[in-house]
Parts: sequence; structure tokens; C-alpha cells
Amino acid sequence: MPLFYVQDDDRPMYVNSESFGTALESWKKFIATENGCSPDGVELPLGIKFIAPSDEVIWDVE
Repeated sequence: MPLFYVQDDDRPMYVNSESFGTALESWKKFIATENGCSPDGVELPLGIKFIAPSDEVIWDVE
């Protein structure tokens, strides 16, 4: 899966996701879980940056 970087002052995060939109939704769900609120109540991040496509990300699994 492609790798995205969610740019946020409080909780920046790298997210593997199929698309920009699903990366944003995954980040919002994670933040909502941490804060005990609904994903609808999570403020949008400063931005999301595409880092690399799937074929350029190496996962070291031993």
C-alpha cells in the first residue's frame, strides 16, 4: 500500500493506505480512539503528503 504522511502539530503520523482519502479517514479514526470521541469531531490535519507508492516501500519482516 502507498505510504502517506499526515502533517499535524499534535499527532503527526505515517499511514499506509490505498488513497489520500482513506489515509485521512484512518488517521481520524485513530485520533478519535485516542481521544475518546467520534471521528467526526476530529479537526482536520494541516495536510497529507504522499511519500511513496507500494513498490517503493520495504517492510522488514523476519
